[in-house]
Amino acid sequence: MSEPITNLRKARLEKLKKIESLGIKPYPPYFAKRETVDEARNMLGKQVRTAGRMISFRAHGKVSFANLFDETGTIQVMFRFDDVGKDKYDFLDLLDLGDFIGLTGEVMTTKTGEITIKAENFELLSKSLRPMPNQWFGLKDVEERFRKRYLDLLLNTEARKIINYRWLIERKIREFLWQNKFWEVETPILQNLYGGTNARPFTTHLNALDQEMYLRVAPELYLKRLIVGGHERIFEIARNFRNEGMDHSHQPEFTMIEWYESYADYNRVMDLAEGLTKFIAQEVLKTFDLRVGEKTINIQKPWPRVTMKGIVKERLGIEWDKIPDKQVKELVKKNGIEITGVWTKNKALFSLYDHLITPTLIEPTWVIDYPREVSPLSKEHRHYPEELVERFEGYVGGEEIFDGWSEITSGLEQRKRFENEQKNLKAGDTEAQPLDEEFIEALEYGMPPLGGIGFGVDRLVMLFTNTHSIREVIAFPLLRPEVNTQTKVEQDFAQKLVIVIDKNLPGWQLMNTSAHAAAFLGNKMESPFDTGKFFQTKDGVNHPRNSQYGIVTLAATKKELKELMDQVRKSDLLYIGYIPEMMEATDDQKLAKMVAKKRDEEIEYTGIGIFGPKEKVDQLTKKFVLWK
Repeated sequence: MSEPITNLRKARLEKLKKIESLGIKPYPPYFAKRETVDEARNMLGKQVRTAGRMISFRAHGKVSFANLFDETGTIQVMFRFDDVGKDKYDFLDLLDLGDFIGLTGEVMTTKTGEITIKAENFELLSKSLRPMPNQWFGLKDVEERFRKRYLDLLLNTEARKIINYRWLIERKIREFLWQNKFWEVETPILQNLYGGTNARPFTTHLNALDQEMYLRVAPELYLKRLIVGGHERIFEIARNFRNEGMDHSHQPEFTMIEWYESYADYNRVMDLAEGLTKFIAQEVLKTFDLRVGEKTINIQKPWPRVTMKGIVKERLGIEWDKIPDKQVKELVKKNGIEITGVWTKNKALFSLYDHLITPTLIEPTWVIDYPREVSPLSKEHRHYPEELVERFEGYVGGEEIFDGWSEITSGLEQRKRFENEQKNLKAGDTEAQPLDEEFIEALEYGMPPLGGIGFGVDRLVMLFTNTHSIREVIAFPLLRPEVNTQTKVEQDFAQKLVIVIDKNLPGWQLMNTSAHAAAFLGNKMESPFDTGKFFQTKDGVNHPRNSQYGIVTLAATKKELKELMDQVRKSDLLYIGYIPEMMEATDDQKLAKMVAKKRDEEIEYTGIGIFGPKEKVDQLTKKFVLWK
């Protein structure tokens, strides 16, 4: 905590003591709020009784003005000495911005035309002990915004608007499915065996039974048990947990919805999902035009349905059934794609489709009929049962929004799929699904024809709010624990981070290379890269967010950088080679394509970041001079 905030808090504590000495309770248990601020604004000439947070205050002799804020809006309040009396008017000196007050008074307009409540009586409802950040600037640091999300939502109108859209969209999802005669149900989060999708689970230990348990990765297998149990149309808005990476569209804890409809197939499910999207657009946005980045996408027309084989031929010129395995392997390698688990041609072609085509699907598109190998829970295709399944994915704006199937209803067929997943698991695919004997047993009691879908609510909200980061649409996204800023952190001079940069780079490229190299290495380190809010030097000076390790920038020629990269690759140091293409491509898939086209000797480096023990780093870089 900085010194100024400490002093301000101390001053507010002194005011709190004075308030208590007057016999006034600064935190009363109740206030009968009758009108919201928005309602009060529409009640000119009438008495209102409202409450909210005081976010501004201006004193002018025997007349003072404040702005009162609640979740519906802001309204001006006028306090006049003659209206509230001396004691109440003097009490205003003990109030601060951020305090909650309740008041009664008549709604009027001032000479300047501003709607105002002329206070006749008011009372303190809650004393704020910490000053809010400056309202005009809010919280500048992105991490600080999410770490103190309550302040971000309070000060940032756009952030609050996005979160409100989220709650409204979830409500509209429920309304749509209720209208279509679906039951909303609940299934276990803590499970003996995870399943329902290809994902790595979180594990925990249940002391009561002394056994390992898993957090739910998807509700699918329990929802299907409910279908066996006699429910015909069900859905669940479920919190799921997947122990995987974090990026702009993925969080380890997220919300998804799955629904299942008996006697339906994947065509019916697509119809329903498309109808839901259009329903939300009309109910929430009042338009079928969605803003996605800088584009406007109209979702009103029927969405085309294209087969995966068809779109691969159209976009990549590949004849799925005719291309030889050798050529597929060459394409996969060229595009820098890794195939996990057991390699098959269908699996590899799917990966090419996923990496190269899906980002280009801007207009609403259904892609249907997937390879069996990548869809272990989908029903075999009615026309191509040995090769394909009846699965679809829905894309809008280059992002996958929906994923659904005609469901497997045969216990014997499901066992074959699970057993194939076990082969993938043994071959190194950590996201392959385990064999669930209890689920297979349930299927063997009989299940009707079934259509199902699962999709992320967070990602749907991102689409409707034109938001690039999933953290913006989650009230409290997962963050790395904050370093204790009250603890003095010592720098580690035994390790070192060196960035060797092309000495002829222009300024902006120099900064781009240096920043990205440091950020990449910092993210890969086992311990935190920075020291928290500040690092305290030996002479007692606080340096904001200093690195825990020494950082040095050296200069080299392009030729020296290539030679250095050859040496670094042979070491056990943490490193990154930064290339010009990284400044041109913001899309990882596009970048992979650009790099894959070059032979190793053709690749040039703008800089190389190296981190590790000081002696080893110095040995590799001793011939380079400091960058000037």
